[in-house]
Amino acid sequence: MGNNTPTDGEQNLHHQAVQQTLEDMNIVLVESGLFINLLTEQDRRWQKGRKNGHTLNWRSLLKFYDNAQLEPGNFAFVFRWIAAPLTRAGFCLCYYHRLGNVIELVALESFAGREVKHPLSGKMLQHCLHALYFYGVNLRAQGLISETLPNILISNALNDRLLSFYTRQASFIVIPGTMNCKTDFIALRKNIRHLKKMQG
Repeated sequence: MGNNTPTDGEQNLHHQAVQQTLEDMNIVLVESGLFINLLTEQDRRWQKGRKNGHTLNWRSLLKFYDNAQLEPGNFAFVFRWIAAPLTRAGFCLCYYHRLGNVIELVALESFAGREVKHPLSGKMLQHCLHALYFYGVNLRAQGLISETLPNILISNALNDRLLSFYTRQASFIVIPGTMNCKTDFIALRKNIRHLKKMQG
C-alpha cells in the first residue's frame, strides 16, 4: 500500500460513500432547516472575499485540500438553508488518511455570527462530527476501510480555548506538544447516541 494514488474503482466507491453520508446527515438535519452538500466551484469563488463573513483563510485551506488529491478520502461540505439553498451557513473540510486509518477534521466554520437562534449556533462541531461518523461508517460499507473503524483527529486548533472545547466532546484527548486532539470511533458513536437520547 505504498502507492496512495486511488484507482478509478476506489474513487467511485469513495463517491458512493460520500453521497450516502450526505443523505444520512440530511435526514438528521431536516428539522433544523439546514442541509449539507459538497463544496462547489461557486463556493470557492465566494470564500475569496472576507466581506462574506468568514474569518478563516479558506483559500489557503482549500489549496491544502486540493494538494491532498492523492488521498481517496477528501470530503469538503457546506451547510445551507433548505429554504434558501444558495445561502451558505457554514463550511467543513476533512479527509481520510487511508494509511493511518484516520479521518482528519481540518477546519470548520459557522457563518451564524452572533445569531443565538441560528441552528448552527453552539452546534457546528456536533453536526460536523455526526457527519464524520456517517462518513466512517460508509467508507467501511464500501470496503475502503479494511481494518477497524477510523480514529477522528481535529488538527490545528486556533487557540487553547478551542482546544479545551474540543476535548469536552466525544472523549477527545490532546496529543502532547500539539494543538491537535484525537478520539476513537467507538467514543464518537457513544457521544452521538448520548446526544440523541438527550434530544429525544
